[in-house]
Amino acid sequence: MEDILDAVRRIIHKWVNTISPIVADVVAGTSQVQLNTVHRFEAGDQVMFKNSTIYETGKIIDTVDTDSNIVTFNSPILNNWTVAESTQLIKTINELFVQGIYIGEPEVIPRFPAICVNGVSKSSNWITLE
Repeated sequence: MEDILDAVRRIIHKWVNTISPIVADVVAGTSQVQLNTVHRFEAGDQVMFKNSTIYETGKIIDTVDTDSNIVTFNSPILNNWTVAESTQLIKTINELFVQGIYIGEPEVIPRFPAICVNGVSKSSNWITLE
């Protein structure tokens, strides 16, 4: 059961904590960004720009072009973002990046927001997760 829960945790991490670096500098006022990959981003996703010093939250994805790896937002980008500063686009929930994904019910969750994965089986079928 522990292996299954860990696999679920990893899948959640991949889809909830989607991160992709930008591959072209972004100028404030534009509404598009080119990413390394747009594989796990969808229209309607809430995202943030982040580098080592600042971040910009509250961006909503309008369209995703999988051929050119370009994401278009429903409002202009407020800051200049550069590849040299290792800028990333990160999927968020309520303008927050999920800080941890834990198995079970830890007594202390050191970073919020967090997701806890609990396995409860009410079935004799070993593959059932609830």
